[in-house]
Amino acid sequence: KYGTQTPSSRAMLSSPLYKELEDLLKSVFPGYTIVSQTVTLAHCSVLPLLIGERDAIILDAYVHNSVRMASRLCSANGTLIILSRHNDMEHVKYLIYRLKKEGYRNIWYCADGIYSIHGNLCDVEGLHKLLNEEENFYAYVDDAHGTGWCGKNGSGYVIGKYGLHEKMIVTESFAKSMAASGGGIIVPDRIIAEYIGLNGQTM
Repeated sequence: KYGTQTPSSRAMLSSPLYKELEDLLKSVFPGYTIVSQTVTLAHCSVLPLLIGERDAIILDAYVHNSVRMASRLCSANGTLIILSRHNDMEHVKYLIYRLKKEGYRNIWYCADGIYSIHGNLCDVEGLHKLLNEEENFYAYVDDAHGTGWCGKNGSGYVIGKYGLHEKMIVTESFAKSMAASGGGIIVPDRIIAEYIGLNGQTM
């Protein structure tokens, strides 16, 4: 009925199944969901779109390689990329202080919800505290390994246990415990969701 794929941008022409899926995912995730082909392509849409040349990215030392790869697209556009000690919110706080002193506009912290190699958990509680305390500080969390098997309705570790912070974007994978394909970008704001859906470079 719909074919296997379309060469058109989703902003111009899109299978109605995307809209149907995004509406149904409201029963799993809070906020607004944008469906992506894969989680890696989600990263490549969101990070370069929302993070500019006067911004900085703090990468957790163990963040997934797909996030690192997408951050390189930001680096090519002039974004500063630095590493923080793994799961150390005190170190992240120090880096925020240093980056603000150096004049960076927005600072993003990129982490995993559940880390793929060690299986340990992001300090989401400590991260929420920093998000509440620090102006122009935002978080981007890849919860691909938490999706499906934990959290209410399979909403994952980050959202399922702590909810969706207003200054956080969370990506979820349908390709692991859900045994399907694709991913979801969960954002707290409708305008940001539309912006990503229409302008993300892999959309």
